[in-house]
Amino acid sequence: MSSPPTIVDTRSALVALAARAGLAERIALDLEANGRFAYRARVSTLQLAWADEVVVVDPLAPDIGGDLAPLGHLLGGAGPVKVIHDVGFDARLLTEAGIALGNVHDTALLAHWLGRASTGLASVAASELGVTLDKSLQAQDWSARPLSDRSVQYLASDVVHLLSLDDKLWGEAEARGIVGEVLDETEYRLASAARAVREPDPRPAFARAKGVDALSWADRAVFRRLVMAREAEAERMDTPAGELVPTAVLLAIARARPATLRDLRRIKSPVARRDPARVAEALLAAVALGVGDGDLSPADRAWFEPQKLSPPLAKARRERDGRLSAWRKAEAVARSVHEQVVLPGHCATDIVDENPGDLEALAAIPGVGARRVARYGAAILAALGEPDTP
Repeated sequence: MSSPPTIVDTRSALVALAARAGLAERIALDLEANGRFAYRARVSTLQLAWADEVVVVDPLAPDIGGDLAPLGHLLGGAGPVKVIHDVGFDARLLTEAGIALGNVHDTALLAHWLGRASTGLASVAASELGVTLDKSLQAQDWSARPLSDRSVQYLASDVVHLLSLDDKLWGEAEARGIVGEVLDETEYRLASAARAVREPDPRPAFARAKGVDALSWADRAVFRRLVMAREAEAERMDTPAGELVPTAVLLAIARARPATLRDLRRIKSPVARRDPARVAEALLAAVALGVGDGDLSPADRAWFEPQKLSPPLAKARRERDGRLSAWRKAEAVARSVHEQVVLPGHCATDIVDENPGDLEALAAIPGVGARRVARYGAAILAALGEPDTP
């Protein structure tokens, strides 16, 4: 950087930034959130770079108050190309902030599909540009203020090399003829991030927890109450639920069903990392409620009872999967490209599950895209074989 990053911490400066950056063909974009320190993560800093300018936006500044609306056009599909490393996280947080991100080059996706062994920003910057990035502040609480000079320099370092990285990787993608597929997958990831915000996972938190499947039904009833208590306490303290009481601790409590504080302390000490006395009291009350429940309700049991295919349909699915996988591998070898370029894994899974019977049904599967249908549609349908009969 030829000059220190510009700090934008007023609404008028944010509006001026949007106008200035909107004249560029491409801008590098990154953001930081406070997800390790808050119950619900929010955008805590936003970094931009183009030409000779590097900007750090402070969304939490009083005059901005988290309102990033002035950047809507700049960051949307009609604005300049946004060069981002691993777009999913940024897109989800920006969607929650009211920004529909669009027109993106994802350098992490490019690195992966070009066959790079490691796709983290520091690794790719080192291998492609010979640049060493400082990642020592990764675990910092980016909602803490004021931002130190070191923090600002750290934030800027994540965007100052992105345009050069995009030049190198995008050029290689063009030379290998995979730009269309990369753009389709980027659009799919942007849409998936937006959909995750609009249509969150319908399963309750306890049913999504890793390890819950190993519990008995009675223990799951206790675990359900424990997770509800943890969520309430975490929201009250504005701290991540898993940081307040790790899920492994809740699983152990569900199995042991302690009735007293002494019993609880035998399981894990300290039980909670903040306000342990109050949290312990809430957990013991939850255990008592869960024991009283005795079992999950039919509606909660249903989260653990996915519909199973009949043996003939399961066999047919395995055979489709094998044929499609073999075709995908052969086509990747023939084109000398990554298998994901031919057909992303999520598309392959959905195609095998849905078994589309024609090109129109194939095109309706998210992420497949018109380009793949035109190029591979007949081959994919042939690999699937005959549609299932009810």
